[in-house]
Amino acid sequence: MVVTDLCLCEYTDHGHCGVLTGAGRAAVIDNDATLDLLGRIAQTQAAAGADWVAPSGMMDGAVGAIRRALDEGGHAGTAILAYAAKYASAFYGPFRDAAQSTPAFGDRRSHQMDAANAREALREVALDVKEGADMVMVKPALSYLDIVRRVRDRFDVPVAAYNVSGEYALVKAAALKGWIDGDRVMEEILLSIKRAGADVILTYHARGDGAPARLKSARFLALALLAGCAPRLFVKPPGDPAAGVLVRWWGHSCFSLTDSAGRTILIDPFDDSVDYPAPTPRPDALLVTHAHFDHANFPGAAPEPLLKPPTREPDTEDSNGPGRGSPRRPAPPRWPYAVVRTTGTHTAAGVEVVGVSADHDDQGGRRHGFTAVYVWGMGGLRFAHLGDIGQASLRPDQRAALAGVDVLFVPVGGKTTVDAAGAWALIKEIAPRAVVPMHYGTARVRFFEFEPIHVFLRDAPNVRWLDGDTFRVRRDDLTSDTAVYVPAPPGTVKKEAP
Repeated sequence: MVVTDLCLCEYTDHGHCGVLTGAGRAAVIDNDATLDLLGRIAQTQAAAGADWVAPSGMMDGAVGAIRRALDEGGHAGTAILAYAAKYASAFYGPFRDAAQSTPAFGDRRSHQMDAANAREALREVALDVKEGADMVMVKPALSYLDIVRRVRDRFDVPVAAYNVSGEYALVKAAALKGWIDGDRVMEEILLSIKRAGADVILTYHARGDGAPARLKSARFLALALLAGCAPRLFVKPPGDPAAGVLVRWWGHSCFSLTDSAGRTILIDPFDDSVDYPAPTPRPDALLVTHAHFDHANFPGAAPEPLLKPPTREPDTEDSNGPGRGSPRRPAPPRWPYAVVRTTGTHTAAGVEVVGVSADHDDQGGRRHGFTAVYVWGMGGLRFAHLGDIGQASLRPDQRAALAGVDVLFVPVGGKTTVDAAGAWALIKEIAPRAVVPMHYGTARVRFFEFEPIHVFLRDAPNVRWLDGDTFRVRRDDLTSDTAVYVPAPPGTVKKEAP
């Protein structure tokens, strides 16, 4: 079943849900002109194969106009899911930031509903049902369960409730902090929406194989609706294995990996003891291997806060359009994205990441705290990053997690991690097809009497010196013999375009 979002906001430079007349404080939405466009878009979506169209703009008369357009265009069988009671809510914030869909000025309170008004919701639903809506929606869900209940009791059509991005982000952020059991809280929330009377729940928690099995049971139907785009908080499609992965070395243990779908995983973005600049990519997921990193300079990765609040900009004479003024968020957004900093199995940006604890020994008895080995699949390859591992041999749980690794990022430093001999002992145990050394070529070498990479390479049977700090790795390019890829120092040569 294909359900398409139907609104003008994603096609306009101002980001409002309809055609505007006037400018600044004088700008208003031309409702009638908007209806004609919505009808034409609905015909196009139905012709492309949509089973349902879902008008989300809360334009007066939209359902009737769309129904007439569909019938006249030969699409009488295309159903309408009406955003019948859509409230002007701050809970939409994460989605709007990720999708960059916040209006360029003003807000949407002239046509979305006031949070304090319950009776108006019933009037809006009644109008949409009369105009031909096949299903009606209440949005958001969690703070409007009373509205869901009232609509369910009064109308004999299916009722949907949208568990929106802000509600989702609250659960995910608290779970990442370890404050709640994320899966159990998620189930309680969704069951409360079902208990209030929803026949269909639209939620970002429903993510295919990543969703808990109980979420897929017959107790309720849960759909993931991404409203015309795929924000970074949610899953991108798998990358093409034939295209492989673009790898960039930013210094020390920091790498970014990007697949053909544009998914970027960033590892260890800033170390307070190494003089390399903070990397610039906007990641979909961030892996943090050990606790002595200072990630405060990388947005969203600092322990406090995990997600940054919106910034309020002062209103000016021309800053408000339809409705009243509201906080505006910075663009382009730099969050949200998944942050993995613990052991266990995680789903980050649609990728399963397995974290296994590792010993971090600086040979002087001083521990730097938590360090982890991470293993994940991406672009048809299996990657592993050994963090600041100080072991010269693997434990059984580490050996099991690292089985079948294609590309291994390994430290070669020797003071705070394994030395060259220890690195080669680990490589022989893991038997990857490609090795990328790290912990060399930066200010970290001040801890050593020599550049550690040269000692490491003395035992390397197959060395490939790279022209830059960015390279692409593909499964078909790897051989059965372990090859060592040696990137040039970061920022010194031309880089391959993603």
